[in-house]
Amino acid sequence: MIKAKITGTELKISEREPLLAGTVGLNKISLSFSDEWSGLTKQIDFTNEHSGQSRRISAEVDVCTVPWELLRDEGDISCYVRGISAEGKLTLRTNEENLGTVLSSQEDSVPDTGTPTPDVCLDTAAKLGDLTQLKTSEKTRLVGAINEVKAAADSKQDKLIAGENITIAADGRTVSAAGASGGVGVFEVTLATQNGALTADKTFEQVKAAVEGGKPVLKVHSDGAQLWFFLLDTGTTEIDFVGFADEQTLAYLTVKQDDSWESAVAARVTAELHGALSDKLGSLSSLTTGAKASLVAAINELKADVDGISIPDPLPVASGGTGATLIRQAFTLTGNGITGLSYTAYHYPFLNLCFVRAYFKLSSELAAATPMQVLTIPEDYRPGYAHAMSGYCAAGALSARVSSGNGVQIRCPASKVATTQDVYVTGFWFV
Repeated sequence: MIKAKITGTELKISEREPLLAGTVGLNKISLSFSDEWSGLTKQIDFTNEHSGQSRRISAEVDVCTVPWELLRDEGDISCYVRGISAEGKLTLRTNEENLGTVLSSQEDSVPDTGTPTPDVCLDTAAKLGDLTQLKTSEKTRLVGAINEVKAAADSKQDKLIAGENITIAADGRTVSAAGASGGVGVFEVTLATQNGALTADKTFEQVKAAVEGGKPVLKVHSDGAQLWFFLLDTGTTEIDFVGFADEQTLAYLTVKQDDSWESAVAARVTAELHGALSDKLGSLSSLTTGAKASLVAAINELKADVDGISIPDPLPVASGGTGATLIRQAFTLTGNGITGLSYTAYHYPFLNLCFVRAYFKLSSELAAATPMQVLTIPEDYRPGYAHAMSGYCAAGALSARVSSGNGVQIRCPASKVATTQDVYVTGFWFV
């Protein structure tokens, strides 16, 4: 792995690795930033000095992948880092540094393969999803789609049908839902930072009991702010939630069996990208809801209206669910090289996201740079956008990916991995 340290405007490469023409997703760069970069949106620009091709990607994560498009041609690869303020202005820029020279492939020509590396704008736009997949007639703007659903809700019948754990008040207008253990699906947690570590007033077992009792939503109090996180996945050693740290930042929150808490920021939309995204979002002033300040407020108002008009029998919260679909039985095992497979897979319709965890033992040797397909994904859940996968075994880290075709694959980037190795793969992708 390439290692880079950014101190103020100085970019220094401390470790390098060979760059081979034709590789996809193999060369990665680890970034370490000084305090001056705190609060800035970080981007990294790569250039192949021979071909002149360049690519700008987000550097919000600690480890970035060198764009494979620049590795199709021989030549020196250089890079520099940019820091963008919340107002969309270029605030910091480093010097350019040479990452190394792309070595020629042993083959006569390098094929044009691989999923295109998204730039910072396309990366954010992809997270909004493909609007053509909306179930509404309006498929060009989110605001128009919300207005269409609200209009349909306004014209719904007045008849109310109470399901399990559903109560209709004597006035015939007020409807309430209780979880399986009498709750309302929300569990409150207060977070604080002490000596650089995240602490909470709730333990792993308390959170686990709340989730199993039908409370998949975390109401988080942190530094005077009130945040909302939704259940993403549960395991024996950790429970994962996803939500928004603010109106622009998607975040993850994890509580572990040792009662430690971790948070991570996945993406941030800055003012520099607002123009590129405005056509997808539409004008908030055109909302027909009473709330026009934000899409979150409009959706909350719409949900309250729909909840008060007609109740499905039963509500997902009444059975302790999250709205996710268990798709474990939908996958098929590839089977040539692995044994003892155990996995869990979920589809989250509100994010159009699939999440999978898999454990297995290699029953045949995995050669270096040779992909092995672990699971075959059914057509309805195959990836259409960005994905994030990782793999581990006792011999070291493995690369894992969701192929643009139909499978979850692992790959040994360096030396071969022998048989009898226990392997763990986890990650998610957008459908």
